[in-house]
Amino acid sequence: MTETSAEQPVDAGAAEPLAIPQLPTPTTAATIAADLLVAIHQGSLQWGAKVPSQKELMRAYGVAMATAASALSKLDAVGLTHARPRAGRFVVDQPPLSRRHDVLDVLDAASICRYLAATSGGSAPHYVYVGGDPDWDDPHVDPEKKMPPRRVDVTFLYGLDRHVLRWQSEAFVDAARRIVGHGLTDADRHLVAAARAILRDGAARPEGQAPIAQSGGPQPVGEHVALRIWPDRARPLGPDDPPF
Repeated sequence: MTETSAEQPVDAGAAEPLAIPQLPTPTTAATIAADLLVAIHQGSLQWGAKVPSQKELMRAYGVAMATAASALSKLDAVGLTHARPRAGRFVVDQPPLSRRHDVLDVLDAASICRYLAATSGGSAPHYVYVGGDPDWDDPHVDPEKKMPPRRVDVTFLYGLDRHVLRWQSEAFVDAARRIVGHGLTDADRHLVAAARAILRDGAARPEGQAPIAQSGGPQPVGEHVALRIWPDRARPLGPDDPPF
């Protein structure tokens, strides 16, 4: 039997890993502004309605006054809210569809892609309606005081795979949140242009432009879907990666 020297260290076994608690990520002004943006687009915060005050945002998100104030100023910066002296801050009146708005155009395109992804496999719709007042077709409401929705021809766009449409919808929503939170960057300008191509003519491919399949993207059912909703120069990194 071998004796163990008193000076020889004793192997106590592997040390237990130190458990470090994960602290919650602090809520930023960009996150709050993006949440309010989505609320405006979905109608839970209606056009012309009063926006939650700084104190209300501080309580709801557990943030400092400076963070809440910065979030509200971000909405002002993109033209979705404005302050009224001694009254608070309000959502602007709904802008006419003829007036371009980066964030709203991107979110409208996201709604179209999400709707088409959800209805994929059924009868192909020719048109999708987005935006407008909720009561635009109510005969009891003065037609001069309501805005009809935008009618978008989606005949060709519907040919895209539902997974591509769903991914595109998420990409649009993420872009809108970034724009309102951090401003329009060069990285998001393409998505704004893509959204407007969808709203303008359903992203129908211009005559003479190659179909998506020739640029490494997914093969559409038909060959009339616009390549311009993807960057012309880009190719997917892998078979499961998005085209840009």
